[in-house]
Amino acid sequence: MTGIETAVPGWESIALTLNCSVQTAIKKKEEFMAAGVIFYRMVGRPPQKRVFHFPSRLREWTGLKAAKGEII
Repeated sequence: MTGIETAVPGWESIALTLNCSVQTAIKKKEEFMAAGVIFYRMVGRPPQKRVFHFPSRLREWTGLKAAKGEII
């Protein structure tokens, strides 16, 4: 194993990881962007903007928030 992590697409996977609704995850978009948790890529033909995240970064971010006593 090389230790390379694959980016996961979609708000659904982010919401599933956070155990919240897709709408709640989308409401936190600005916070995710500022923390570098999510990023956008142009995918497909015609190109469409899609959200991606690395699960390890999302887990790390939630751990930091929890350590500070903040609600996710």
